[in-house]
Amino acid sequence: MTHFPQVTQEELKTFQTFSYQQLAFSILSRFDLGVTQEELLQIIDDSYGSQWHHADITPVHKLEDLEIYSLHLGYGPTLAFKNIALEFLPRLLSVQFKGEIVHVF
Repeated sequence: MTHFPQVTQEELKTFQTFSYQQLAFSILSRFDLGVTQEELLQIIDDSYGSQWHHADITPVHKLEDLEIYSLHLGYGPTLAFKNIALEFLPRLLSVQFKGEIVHVF
């Protein structure tokens, strides 16, 4: 890839109304990930579904009366921030490589 996809101000405004899954698809579908749009939708749905302990996946909470917000990343299956990537990445790789074993040296 020689450039990063751009997002307009109007698109940014619409992102506020999206679910985590819709936002993930809207952003990730702009990149060539080596999977079809339908496969990407399925990967996202499988990655960020009922195994999460919060419907918003990564909820944002305002701290008291301050203008400070806290992003909570620990609602995954193991209650750790690592689940954000590790629910998605293995599924993506599995589809990309069609279940073949990949050797990393």
